[in-house]
Amino acid sequence: MSFGRVVSRILPATLLTLSLVSCSGPPSDDGWRTIEFETDEVTDPDVAVSPDGRWLIFTMIGHLFRLPVAGGTAEQLTFGPYYDADPAISPNGQHVAFVSDRDGSEGNVFALELATGEITQVTHEPWAGRPGWTPDGEAIVYLRFVREAFKADPWHSMPALVRRVRWATGETETLSSAPRLFRSVAHLPDGRLAWSVIERAKEAPGWTTRIELRNREGALDTLGTVPCYADRLAASPIGDGLYLHCSQSCCGAWSGKVLGSGGLVFLSLPEGVEREVAHVSSQSGFAKRGPLFAIAPDNKSLYVGEAGRLWKISLPAGSREPISFHAQVSLEVRAPTAPPKLAVEPGSSRRLRSVLSPRLSPNGRTLVFVAAGYIWEQPLNGGSAHRLFEGHALEREPVFSPDGKQLAFVRDQNGTQEVSVFDFESRQTRTLASGLVYLGLSWSPDGERVLFAERGGGAFLLVAVRLTDGRRDSLGSAGPWSARPHLSEDGEWLYWSDKGTVYRRPFTERAGAEPEPITDLVRHLSDGLISPDGRWLAFRRNVEIWAAPLGGEERVREGDVRQLSPEGGDTFAFTPDGAELIYAVGSRVWRHPLEDGEPEAIPVQLELPRAKAPPVLLRRVRLLDFEVGGFGPETSSLH
Repeated sequence: MSFGRVVSRILPATLLTLSLVSCSGPPSDDGWRTIEFETDEVTDPDVAVSPDGRWLIFTMIGHLFRLPVAGGTAEQLTFGPYYDADPAISPNGQHVAFVSDRDGSEGNVFALELATGEITQVTHEPWAGRPGWTPDGEAIVYLRFVREAFKADPWHSMPALVRRVRWATGETETLSSAPRLFRSVAHLPDGRLAWSVIERAKEAPGWTTRIELRNREGALDTLGTVPCYADRLAASPIGDGLYLHCSQSCCGAWSGKVLGSGGLVFLSLPEGVEREVAHVSSQSGFAKRGPLFAIAPDNKSLYVGEAGRLWKISLPAGSREPISFHAQVSLEVRAPTAPPKLAVEPGSSRRLRSVLSPRLSPNGRTLVFVAAGYIWEQPLNGGSAHRLFEGHALEREPVFSPDGKQLAFVRDQNGTQEVSVFDFESRQTRTLASGLVYLGLSWSPDGERVLFAERGGGAFLLVAVRLTDGRRDSLGSAGPWSARPHLSEDGEWLYWSDKGTVYRRPFTERAGAEPEPITDLVRHLSDGLISPDGRWLAFRRNVEIWAAPLGGEERVREGDVRQLSPEGGDTFAFTPDGAELIYAVGSRVWRHPLEDGEPEAIPVQLELPRAKAPPVLLRRVRLLDFEVGGFGPETSSLH
């Protein structure tokens, strides 16, 4: 889906905070119409500054605008049902390179001539981004994102190549070698090219950023490495260093301080000393997409957008002041169509489509699972499933205590997560932890502790909480790939997964001992689990379930593992006796023997009632009437 189409869908909600000026007549044959409105706020802008330091180019709702650095009236530069981003101003100030989907691609580099408004397509790639002009203005360096090397990771793990296109001829050349996680390019004042490369941290979970310098002969030197995901890079105009936006720290700490999401950092050269300049949050919608910021030619100011405003940040002090502006915006949006009629009338039941996290009770008589965001319980000797809990909080990751008398699970109420324990006899629920992100719940064999991974800002921490007094024991850290901490049957060993390897270390004695890997695999793994009897290892690769027998002191190698199921890997667990795996695929639950035998289906008896939403009263709303071409008077609306 193109960025332009995304904008057309989110715009109606955005316009409620703006002042509509006019609306054109009836929509065109394809449903598009032009609306105009006034605003003094900005949405997640990219910012560039002119070579003379007198004006800015910034983006708003997918278009380019020009504004004096002191503020005032912003002039709209690009139009149409497209999404424009990443502006870069040519050294002579006459052209603006930017990325747009106006050719129907994921994004290509275009150039706007400021004097005439003429737009020229510069690159013809499947997906290009992050343009920057060479100091002589004769070429543009950019990233070509390599979708064929994309391994189903989020956007921030999309590999790229660094390329250069000649402005006059359109001739392109590749400056980097193999695709890597390149994220930004910048030219130093002496003309040499630097770029940022994201790498997995070696010493701790998270990311590091390598700043590489390509000299005039094409050889590479490393300028420095910073312990964070630096999505944006800009060179100091006076050549004393580089500015970076760190969207996520590697280990959660830097220079004795916690560096959360959104640090603008200066890396001095050649010393390689980092210091934080200011805090600027990452743009919404992309977990690690930092804002495009600009450094004034005199190196005394930095310009950036955040929290709906444009800001001027003084250097090196880091103090900030807002830049006030006013803009009249012309935008093409698609007129809404009538909602489709429901195939099923409200109040009737609907078919179950998906089951998650099926778990068998220790006595083998009960199945619990997650469906439609809630935890359900179903007897295996016949009968229908019923909800365990009331209310509207989302529920996930149920896991029985060893004696089957309690159930630990994660509850999410309005975005606040908590680890809870439910007692089947008393029907009471208690909270063990709250306020962070929680994954991978398990019980200690004696039923006295609940283990899980939690994250508040940086890496996941492995934690054990004792039920009797609520005491928390920190068990170390792990990366983001489903650590699932759990204990051996005798409670002596702690197991978890990190960076594609399953580790263990003593749980009670020698708690500070070094982790010992028990796998040595060529391919990746996640969610590694050891069976309760210690005889089997099971893990997932994407949605596949793999297993290997355990025995002796040798690490599990690629030749020892076999694929147990091509799907179900995101929901699997061992049965209480460790002889089978239980998992879900779609709306079906399966139990699969680890030795020999075919998987057996466990029928799920559940018809989901169709929820009837409570009425909502909206007050002081103004409805946008496309036929009339304006907002109506304030009113109240019951939905």
